[in-house]
Amino acid sequence: MMRKLTPLLVFTAIAAAFFYGLGIQGLQEQEHRSKWPKHKAKIIKSEIISAHHQEGSAHYGLHLTMKINIGGQTRILKRQKSSGTLNSIKKLKKRDYKVGNEIPIYINPENKSEILFEVHHSWGPYLVGFFPALVFFLIALSTLKTKATTRPEESERT
Repeated sequence: MMRKLTPLLVFTAIAAAFFYGLGIQGLQEQEHRSKWPKHKAKIIKSEIISAHHQEGSAHYGLHLTMKINIGGQTRILKRQKSSGTLNSIKKLKKRDYKVGNEIPIYINPENKSEILFEVHHSWGPYLVGFFPALVFFLIALSTLKTKATTRPEESERT
């Protein structure tokens, strides 16, 4: 009986490793980032920049210069917010990232150069880990079923 379960256990262990390595760790990282301190940054410059990809298609980004006060010290931060089509970037700039707007940013207390504009929870890491895990678990089940249907006694009777 144990010989029949060995492939099931091996592939289930591989599935669990994928699920943990690709999925659960991503969720834990999101949870860690959600605890970063939130600050208000004032936009002092907002400009659309062009970036061309290898395929030759034009993509655009929104480059922000922001002023932030952390612990009584004023810092100037420069970051790129997004990339996309020219129209989508123009709308984003007009709607959310006009000069003078204050926006929330999140700064990693352990690495002050790591800044996020948004902290949110996503199911993406969970799904990235889930699908490879599912494949390996189905392989594990198929090995169990294959061993159960191919008994030497049955093939000798025919």
